[in-house]
Amino acid sequence: MRSTTLMSVFLALAVGATAQAPFWLPVGDMPSAVITRMWANPAGDLFMTSNFPVHRPDGNGGNLFRSADGGTSWADMTVPLGNEAVWAFAQHPATGRIVIATQSPRDPLSPVVATRIRSTTDLGQNWSLDNNTTFTGDKPVFALSYDATGTWLYAANKQSGVKRSNTNGATWTTINTGLTNLYAKDLEWGVGGLLYACTDSASGNGGKVFSYNGTSWTDVSAGLPGGGIQDIQYDAATLTMYAAVNSLGAANPGRLYKRVNAGTWTLITGYPGYSIDRLMIDAAGVVYMHANHQGVYRYDGSWSTMNTGLVPLWGTACTAAPSGLYTATRAGLYKWNSTTNAWVAHHHIRSLATPLAIAFGPSGEILAGTLHGVYRSADHGASWTQVALGEMTILALSYDAQRNQFLTGTNNNTASECWRSPDGINWSLGNNGFTSLRVLDFAYLPDGRVICGTGWQRPVSYSNDGLNWSGGNAMAMGYTSGTISLGLAVDNVGRIWSATEAQGIYRSDDAVPTHFTHMGFSGGNTIDVGITPLQDVFVAHQLSGSADGYLYRWRNSSNAWVVPNNILPAGTGLIDCTLATNNADIFAGTQNGCYQSADTGMTWTQRATGLHPGNRIVQTLERGPDGHLYAGIAGGGLFRSAVPVGSPYVTVSVKVLLEGPFDGTLLMNDALRTLDLIPTMEPFTSALFTHAGDGGGEVISRSVLETTGANAIVDWVMLELRSSTSPTSVIATRSALLQRDGDVVELDGSSPVIIAAAPGSYHVSVRHRNHLGVMTASPITLSTSAVAVDFTNPATATYGTQAQKSIGSKMVLWAGNTLLDGAASTLRYVGAGNDRDPILVRIGGVVPTNTVNGYLLEDVNLDGEVKYIGAGNDRDPILVNIGGSITTNTRVEQLP
Repeated sequence: MRSTTLMSVFLALAVGATAQAPFWLPVGDMPSAVITRMWANPAGDLFMTSNFPVHRPDGNGGNLFRSADGGTSWADMTVPLGNEAVWAFAQHPATGRIVIATQSPRDPLSPVVATRIRSTTDLGQNWSLDNNTTFTGDKPVFALSYDATGTWLYAANKQSGVKRSNTNGATWTTINTGLTNLYAKDLEWGVGGLLYACTDSASGNGGKVFSYNGTSWTDVSAGLPGGGIQDIQYDAATLTMYAAVNSLGAANPGRLYKRVNAGTWTLITGYPGYSIDRLMIDAAGVVYMHANHQGVYRYDGSWSTMNTGLVPLWGTACTAAPSGLYTATRAGLYKWNSTTNAWVAHHHIRSLATPLAIAFGPSGEILAGTLHGVYRSADHGASWTQVALGEMTILALSYDAQRNQFLTGTNNNTASECWRSPDGINWSLGNNGFTSLRVLDFAYLPDGRVICGTGWQRPVSYSNDGLNWSGGNAMAMGYTSGTISLGLAVDNVGRIWSATEAQGIYRSDDAVPTHFTHMGFSGGNTIDVGITPLQDVFVAHQLSGSADGYLYRWRNSSNAWVVPNNILPAGTGLIDCTLATNNADIFAGTQNGCYQSADTGMTWTQRATGLHPGNRIVQTLERGPDGHLYAGIAGGGLFRSAVPVGSPYVTVSVKVLLEGPFDGTLLMNDALRTLDLIPTMEPFTSALFTHAGDGGGEVISRSVLETTGANAIVDWVMLELRSSTSPTSVIATRSALLQRDGDVVELDGSSPVIIAAAPGSYHVSVRHRNHLGVMTASPITLSTSAVAVDFTNPATATYGTQAQKSIGSKMVLWAGNTLLDGAASTLRYVGAGNDRDPILVRIGGVVPTNTVNGYLLEDVNLDGEVKYIGAGNDRDPILVNIGGSITTNTRVEQLP
């Protein structure tokens, strides 16, 4: 959602975030990823790219990832690439050098951009630009392929045929002799060690397959029907090549053909699906096909579907690797489980979603508009459900408080629609009288009417109820010609400010409205508009062909535009301008993160810490009802400011060890992490711990749990700041993560913890769900700079008596608190409210040798298994910690 819904006043951050503290933290793992291509090398490494829109869906940026463990964990190869979309990939068979073909983000009005050939010899840590002149215009490289020795690198080029390079892509030679169709779509090595190229249907020439003998191409299409060929694959064991053929008309929209040895292509009959997107062949020679919107089909002599567990069915990429069969839909990555005959979702990857619009409901739910539909989360972003319009790109979402309904709309270039929902779950058409090809933004007039930014012949539409719509013709209402309203805002007298594509800013002459007046800017797009309480108007303007955006201010006191020339450094590429202001404070979303101004746009501070270094493209900004600023990152998911906007904060660098998983020397074990048991949402609220201040509801991305070694995550802990004069009073809390070496870190898995509280003196305490908590004996002065508190050091004074247990040279929290029994818990082995019985109950209550696996309070040693007797059981630590001999002894948690 754009700035027009941000009419609330809120203050700027009291003090800028320090270099050590992130401004942004990810909001869980949002689905809606667009994984566009996948590759696998003979060693079993997987490579994956995800493209995303920049400057609205007209242009693409991208991410590139590598997995060496079958997709369980992924290494990011994107940082030096910026926002370039990866179209093709090849790896040298001897040196491992990786070559890719990319395109830079497209300007909406100037889509012709050059293809870049880049390479890396260190798995993406560093990329070299090898060529950006050979492949010109909007003709991307669809496929790259090395020969068996790595001497030649070949490229299939849109409308330009095939080229090859013996300099790893630095220089190229065209090799089109005999190639009668230059729309080269794919390359594959086949029978006789020859290179094969397939083409799409172009210039009435039809799709064909050609073989290359090192000098010229030979048409080997005999038997093919002439439709566009999307993909070719070769099974060396049977000398069989397969071709996916599309565009054969409504009666036969997709077919699979095969060619054995050097014979004629023959149709494999019986294919029940529609157009074919991708082919793949496993080691047994079984063929798999992505069917457009129909999931995956399998052919092993007969046809069958294999869609169990696959949601949605809109496939985008696939590969057959030594580690298994992988496919991607518009919701993420899946791996085939041959035991259960079902697809299993892979969550261990940084979120690749592109939230294009954000809205918040009255019950705290978050709705996000994405490249394919509306997603909803009712648990702060820990889990998401697709609720509407799964095949459509959603650019606008709004919560209509007056009518207690959500609004959204489609964008399909034919006849878009408005939709409404009373709960964000159940959606119905609200489309009476609506005529548009786009739904871009929503705003509200003082009388409660809904305004929708639309296009082209009707740039603005109106509704009294979100169901029935009206609006005038663009020319009749004062627009120069048909256009679309990319952003809307309403001033305090009910005038509508309309930011348009290509035509600048228009303002309605009244609140009716019947006519709009042009208010400035020619050329390029005015991407967004927002209004401060003092009625100053800020407009983001993107010039045609320019990589940079400009922010203009309409000073209400002088009725004139002012350009703060020093607003943003070159290269930020302004995308969205969202005003979060007390008349002076403005937040602007750019291609290089968020920028904040505290002086009406004259000077700016970058707010990008916490965002991925290679992807800081802010598509949308919104302030939530919790006071936090939310940012939708193109191809990067949803982020939230670490503290509410306007809140002061302190930063702490706490160290603590848990007895249960401690190895007695230096580290704790991370069994919960390796077993994939750690929840993405903090566990303390559900365990009835009491949060204070901004604490509670914290969520993490699964990618945080991919870190191994000393910095691997062990579990969640809860930090408390208590009053310096009355330590029974908890001022603020924060759920955080505990590393194996004892460092307590932010939700990003590495930074010191930020807590929304005013700088000053506090008692600092740490609590865990089944260990006794600990607190500093004296208040500690905290500020925005990280202050260290080391509870593992015996010299650190703690509140009470024997607040921790000594193991070797380290202090650890007492283990065994399986039953939360009051403000200060007590370890008991026998009697009412003891901590031993819950362990027996958890394993069934009868057979003491039973065990249960999971993320459970009764798992005292945090090994992922609850045991009552035997080696490594969870009962004995409780007896040891109360004294070891007198079973009626107790140990009281040393918290006031």
